[in-house]
Amino acid sequence: MGATKLRDVDNKEVVKTLLDVWKETRSLTYDLIKDTLTDAKLNEKVDRPGLNTLAKQIYELALVQNAYSDVIGGKQLDFSNVEDMTVGNKEYFAKNKQELVNILKNADSHFTKIIQNMDDWNKKITLFEEKVPYYMILELMIRHETFHHGQLVLFYYLLNIKFPSSWVDSWALPQKY
Repeated sequence: MGATKLRDVDNKEVVKTLLDVWKETRSLTYDLIKDTLTDAKLNEKVDRPGLNTLAKQIYELALVQNAYSDVIGGKQLDFSNVEDMTVGNKEYFAKNKQELVNILKNADSHFTKIIQNMDDWNKKITLFEEKVPYYMILELMIRHETFHHGQLVLFYYLLNIKFPSSWVDSWALPQKY
């Protein structure tokens, strides 16, 4: 069985698949916040430089999504506000988990508005010094969110938070309890 060449794949199906995977990945993030996270654990620190709380991890997800959405909308990639939080000393404290849900919903709304105007996902842009089609931004968003899922798993174990059933099922996570 030979490898499928990208030119043999309908790019509309690739984009549709990436968008579906993005929605599924983000849905897991919402589950993690809504189902078992308590407000008391949002700002509890763990020994990790930069993104050392669940609130900062989740807030950073929205910042990165907004930056990638803006690229799809025709702007230059700008991670300056993300860098302040991830490697800088910028603090962020969430009042409650609904605040984080709202931040993600706003990022999702921004993303949805921008992609509604995207008519050529195959058009190439320079991103990270490489020419890539716009649909690769979707893959980067999925990869970034999934990377944080791994970090969030560790945070949940360290902070003794029970995982929602969707995470136990999707990531085959053993419950600590």
